[in-house]
Amino acid sequence: MNTRTKFTGLITILGIFILLLVSNPVWAEENIKVDEHLVLFNSHLNELQVKELYQITNTSTEKVKKSLIITLPTGAQNVVVNQKKLLGNDSQIINLDQNQYEIQGERIVLKAPLDPGKSKVFLIYYNLDFQENLKEVVMPVPYFTDTVYVLTPDDSLTINSKDLHSMGIQSLDEIQYQVMAAHELSPDSIVSFQILPDTEEIKKGVRKVSRGFSASTGFHSASHLNTWNNSPLKNTNPHLWLLFVLSLVIGILVLLTLYLREKHKQKKYRVNREGIYTNLLNKQNRLLKRIKDLDQQMEAGKIEEDVYQVLRQQYKEILIKVKLRLKKLEEGF
Repeated sequence: MNTRTKFTGLITILGIFILLLVSNPVWAEENIKVDEHLVLFNSHLNELQVKELYQITNTSTEKVKKSLIITLPTGAQNVVVNQKKLLGNDSQIINLDQNQYEIQGERIVLKAPLDPGKSKVFLIYYNLDFQENLKEVVMPVPYFTDTVYVLTPDDSLTINSKDLHSMGIQSLDEIQYQVMAAHELSPDSIVSFQILPDTEEIKKGVRKVSRGFSASTGFHSASHLNTWNNSPLKNTNPHLWLLFVLSLVIGILVLLTLYLREKHKQKKYRVNREGIYTNLLNKQNRLLKRIKDLDQQMEAGKIEEDVYQVLRQQYKEILIKVKLRLKKLEEGF
């Protein structure tokens, strides 16, 4: 092993350590997964009325005894937590008492344990002040999350976000909703977006900045401040850390490029393509299974027609994108 290789390995290990320290990952909750996280906004006077649905699953073979932690957006008030249970072909909303959850500022601590392989569905209601013409909402992601859906009435609110992509307009309970989504999110990431009143002037402005829109300005946006204030480095200068991390990343990339050029590039390239292809195949199978499970739930009367149509359409759209990527990879082999 030559000196350059040793130096590359040392820099890589140091870089990974620093990045993990800044991102503050939650290693203990790797066995907790959020299958679906739905967020529904409605406006009333000077408030946003918010309803969140979390479907949380224990993917391990052991019972999760630790409390589940959900962090609400800044300013959440009048918080109510319920649980949704399926009883045969029907569902029932159960009010949780104070022995089952606790509100600690902007955190909800859910004390009910999760059995191996089991899921629980929680409904959370709260209000947000909406007195300005624009409301920025920062939603921390607590666990590995398959999909986040954000819904707003198409005739009263508009969402602008670099973290969410549009799923179009969907009908739910005879109301047209804008549907925005993000997929396969890791713990401690953040979904941020702006909610605007749906006026013609706002619509024109959103269309005007939609391509190059960015809600962030260095460390001074709400999303970056939220991440920094929850990290162990919050009392240090963030700009110096940013410069250090950027320099470290650039150095690693340069050294890694030199290292890879000395190896069998074609072989590594093919292995990488095969890995991507396998991951896409697995994702396609998961989507097909979800659609099949959704159809079975519909046939059994366990899900409402409106929700079934929305979710099935969304799964189909994602499935089409996956199949197109698979086709491109197959043509390249």
